[in-house]
Amino acid sequence: MNPKTSPDKLAKLVGAATVLGMLYFGREFLIPITLAVILSLLIAPLIRRMRHIGFGHAASVIVSVVTLTLALSTLCILIGVQVIQMGASLPKYEETIPWQTPRTGSVNAGQTERTDRTGRPGDGWFIGLFKTS
Repeated sequence: MNPKTSPDKLAKLVGAATVLGMLYFGREFLIPITLAVILSLLIAPLIRRMRHIGFGHAASVIVSVVTLTLALSTLCILIGVQVIQMGASLPKYEETIPWQTPRTGSVNAGQTERTDRTGRPGDGWFIGLFKTS
């Protein structure tokens, strides 16, 4: 082992551990700052374009923030509606999914019992894909 590289590796390891520790313990502080930086990068082109059109600095910032707020609110509402619709259709999936998955209740001659769409024992849709005869 080369004695010159050993302290260098140790310093890198200590530095990496220090950075990871600071990120871990500072996450309550760093997450809002990171979110603010990302949102400011999203809104900056709109503010520049509005200033170029002739809006004042304060007016362009206010209009841009309101526009971004409305866009994000609309996106959240659309996602919420989709989640509500998916939740309302869960009973339909509860009826559909069981016939698609093999049941492992009883074993006959080394094969698990499978049911078709009617619930009767049969080959099942998955086993039928691999039949050679």
